[in-house]
Amino acid sequence: MDERTFFDENGLRITNARFITPAQTYAMSGVTSVKREIKAANRGPGIIIAIIGLIVFFAMDSGTAKLAAGVAFCLGVALAVMVKDLHYVVIHSASGESRATESKDKGLIDRIIRALNDSIIARG
Repeated sequence: MDERTFFDENGLRITNARFITPAQTYAMSGVTSVKREIKAANRGPGIIIAIIGLIVFFAMDSGTAKLAAGVAFCLGVALAVMVKDLHYVVIHSASGESRATESKDKGLIDRIIRALNDSIIARG
């Protein structure tokens, strides 16, 4: 049976026989299931900066201090919003589970998981 490719981008390749990552190659015959794990981004520093900016904004009378506090508030909010979660592809096999790859790009992880599931289904 010829190898059929389900996914090939960013140095990752998924066929009906193998899942190739830059760090390791997995035999698809040993993969029993696939799932996603998410590590939430640390939004704490951005929130703290925004809160401090807000407190200083209302506590100060100086126009310059209010401007600086407003900028700090906006930067804190932007930092808290821009930081992204880390998504993992978790492979289950008879020997346990392992995090095969990770990315902040949720769409990429979705495509990888879909391709891995398609490969498992094609295997029969």
